[in-house]
Amino acid sequence: MSSAFSIEINHRYQILMLLRTSQIVKKIGKKEQHLWKKRESAGSGQKALGLVRIVSELPKEKEAVYGALDKWMAWETEFPLIAAAKALRIFRRRGQWRRVIQVAKWMLSKGQGATMGTYDTLFLAFDKDQSR
Repeated sequence: MSSAFSIEINHRYQILMLLRTSQIVKKIGKKEQHLWKKRESAGSGQKALGLVRIVSELPKEKEAVYGALDKWMAWETEFPLIAAAKALRIFRRRGQWRRVIQVAKWMLSKGQGATMGTYDTLFLAFDKDQSR
């Protein structure tokens, strides 16, 4: 086997190993710099409060709410799932069932938050909204 061929195979193996990990880390000295970060909840409370403020000021039409939610997350690199879940919890505590329904349906339409907790909250909101 030639030296260049074995280096090429070794290089491909290293790339495959990097792709298999959930995080790519570039080491500079003793400090690690993470190029891809996992979801963090730091700051998500402020994002959730911002979302609640934005949605609460809107009329109840679906198009207005969905448009504002799309603008809210437009500059995010990942879907702000933690902030959206916290906003759902805030709406639920306030008894704003129509807003719970709108935000949960928007999340599900984006393919996010499809958990038993989200569906449970959504069914509860449908039930409470019908009884109003």
